[in-house]
Amino acid sequence: MEMDTLNYQHGSILPFGTEVILKKVTDEEICFQTVKDQKMFRIHFTDQYRFQSIENYMRRLFTTDPYADLILGIRPATVEKLKRGIVEDGMTRQEVALAYGPPCAFKTPSEEIDTWVYWTDFLVSKKVIFNEGHVIEIITL
Repeated sequence: MEMDTLNYQHGSILPFGTEVILKKVTDEEICFQTVKDQKMFRIHFTDQYRFQSIENYMRRLFTTDPYADLILGIRPATVEKLKRGIVEDGMTRQEVALAYGPPCAFKTPSEEIDTWVYWTDFLVSKKVIFNEGHVIEIITL
């Protein structure tokens, strides 16, 4: 399972809260394995799109927080949507980050701004627009 730091949204979804074991971390890649089914994943770092250290990237992508803490205060129906990678109007920044992962720093240099950009393919992007901390629109370009 090959991934890129641009966080293209295609292929299988690795749901938030999936327990993983880090296998290898270098300046060029992060390799990890899922505990439950032993699948191996590799995230490639593309130099021209790296706008943060690998340490900061890992802090945004991985957590040691228990699953119960991640979903605290989120309605069960919303949790099920997040696990399937579904984002919709009204969701919070935290919920979007759980469903889609952190936005790529190349197009979203700060998670405090009101528009997060994700790619679904090389030339296709998705903008998630927030107002007062909640999704008000999702635009596919």
